[in-house]
Order: sequence, then C-alpha cells, then structure tokens
Amino acid sequence: MQPCPPAQPERRACELGTTLISLIVGPNLGIPPGATFLGVALAGTIVGVQGNVLLAFAGSILGTLVGAAVAGNWVIEPTDFSLVVNPVTMAALGATIGYNIGATVTESEESTPAYRFTLFERRF
Repeated sequence: MQPCPPAQPERRACELGTTLISLIVGPNLGIPPGATFLGVALAGTIVGVQGNVLLAFAGSILGTLVGAAVAGNWVIEPTDFSLVVNPVTMAALGATIGYNIGATVTESEESTPAYRFTLFERRF
C-alpha cells in the first residue's frame, strides 16, 4: 500500500501535505530535543562539568514546546522574533539550564601550570 494515491493531481497534493507536515514536525518537535540535549551533555563532558543529564533532557523538551508555541510556524513564515525564539534555540537554552542545575566541575589530578611573563622589570 502506498502512502499517497497513484493519480497525479491527488499525488501532488498528498506529497505536498506530507512534505509540509515533515517540515513542521521535524524542526519543531523531532530534532531539537535530541540534538541540543546531546550537544549540551557532550560539551559539558568535554570541559569537565558533571551536570544533571535528566534535567537537561527535560529542559530540552520543555524548551522545544515553548519555542513551538511562541514561534508558531517559523519554518514556513519566519519573522525576526521567530528566528531568535524558536524551538531550536529554546531547546538549547532549556537543555543548558537543566544541565547546569546542580552541576559540579571536576578537578584534575595534575596541577595546572602557571605561566609568568614579565613585560617590564625595574631594578634599583
């Protein structure tokens, strides 16, 4: 069974409809939570921050929903406001806030080297 009818005019309308649905659902609800959650968790791990992974995931989902509610149909009809406040940026903000709640920075075992550079030296 095919998802769209084989007749040409109905097929074009069906393909356009499914394309628009995937264009709206993908950028709004599918991609932002997972991508921002993984990005925030990876960045935190690389720099040595142990954050709250559960709250990061919850924050990315909540941010996506808030961004989708505020920006509306931002993919097809972008405005200046929706380019800043959209599901992707709000998901990143939510994941970052969630990850940093109760986060701790791990101390490295080796001491960090201290560098000194003298610009001017006066002797009397």
